[in-house]
Amino acid sequence: KNNDNRYSTLDGNYFVGVSQNLQRNQSIRFGYFDSLDDRNNIVFFSDKLIEKGDDSNVYNHLALGIGWSRYMQSRHNHYGINLSMGIGEYDSTYYLYYEPAISFGFIYKYCDLWLNVGYILPVNSTTAVQSDVPEPNITLNINFGYFNYFSKELFNASEKFN
Repeated sequence: KNNDNRYSTLDGNYFVGVSQNLQRNQSIRFGYFDSLDDRNNIVFFSDKLIEKGDDSNVYNHLALGIGWSRYMQSRHNHYGINLSMGIGEYDSTYYLYYEPAISFGFIYKYCDLWLNVGYILPVNSTTAVQSDVPEPNITLNINFGYFNYFSKELFNASEKFN
């Protein structure tokens, strides 16, 4: 971190969100968002499937992920890359998977909205899983939290009073 772009250590940047993909699977997301410098950010997150879509054959997905994003011209627009790794269940067979993805989004003081485009890739699994599970995964994520960004001027002013 540098002093040009700091987040409050008291409030943090934890968030909770929901996501839905094209297969109508719904997940809950928990995460932490932080800044690396004035343009680059890092996010740590976990996703848990909470409702299986009608046309889906997957159950019980649980994933951990890490991502990098970069602000565009506006402080609200960002793009990035993510990597999720997790465990899923397909027709009572458990398998491991990873999902590389790209994302585009908007972040505000209390809300982060992003579109995630990835591809699910199972690892060391049965033939049925290898043939039916790999697929594109397009997900809309809505996260709520308190993204407590301080500008350099506000940070320097707050340092004077502490």
